[in-house]
Amino acid sequence: MSDPKVDYQLIALRFAVSNLDRSIRFYTEGLGFVATPIREGEVKPGSEESRFFGLPSAKFRGTMLSRAEIGLEMVEFLEPRSSRRTASLVNDPGISGFVVRMDDVEGAARRLVELGGTITFDGKTGGGVFRSFVVTDPDGVRTQIVAAPLEVVKAALPSKKW
Repeated sequence: MSDPKVDYQLIALRFAVSNLDRSIRFYTEGLGFVATPIREGEVKPGSEESRFFGLPSAKFRGTMLSRAEIGLEMVEFLEPRSSRRTASLVNDPGISGFVVRMDDVEGAARRLVELGGTITFDGKTGGGVFRSFVVTDPDGVRTQIVAAPLEVVKAALPSKKW
């Protein structure tokens, strides 16, 4: 029997986007992800993919964006299109965003705004200690960019292999 504490690696986060090309540009040019070639697909009724996506049928385009730390799998559903136009509120169940540690948070926030992002927080976090921004991507997904020292981040994530 496998041990869930040691027998897996988090590979990627998956989310739907309203415009795949725009999202690829935001994350590659803004946060340094590398994109794989775009894959187009069709989900047939009753197929394995239909069960996987939880949709009776669909047409989609997708890609995997990667960095050494994590992958982001992005899927644009062409049919059926989502009726929702922005990400969930931060207090809705589910993932509300992700956090990135870097030194030049001001430069990164400016670059993300140039790529279609919106700054929703500009201040300090960690008890008022660390310079931080929250920037939403064009679909409203939140990325917190924080200038916390790596030692602090390591202490907060003791099980992560550095």
